[in-house]
Amino acid sequence: TPLLPAGWQASQQVTLLEKDETIPRYHDRWDRADPPGPIEGELATGGPRPDIAALFRRHGYAVGDWTSVLTRKRLHGVVPGEADGMDWVIWLMGGAFAALFGAMALMAQFRRRSLLRRMAG
Repeated sequence: TPLLPAGWQASQQVTLLEKDETIPRYHDRWDRADPPGPIEGELATGGPRPDIAALFRRHGYAVGDWTSVLTRKRLHGVVPGEADGMDWVIWLMGGAFAALFGAMALMAQFRRRSLLRRMAG
């Protein structure tokens, strides 16, 4: 959300500061929140939605009708910075782990039956 000065005109440039306030231990030293470069989107005046405004106020930001909101554009159906094909990678990894653990459980079951047979007879 950019906070624009009084008298701002739509033809003037807007500078944004995007803060990454995620938990530091989830980041490595070389991580960056987003790749550098311009953020494209649509700038709307009139302030954020009431629920979003309440969240900003709770975190110490002053917002109101004078606040403009930048909504990022989707470029070719993707939000900038979103990795292509990650859904498939996640499903593939999950399936591989499920197959591995299933095979381990099946081997343990065969081993258990073999031990029970030896103990019985």
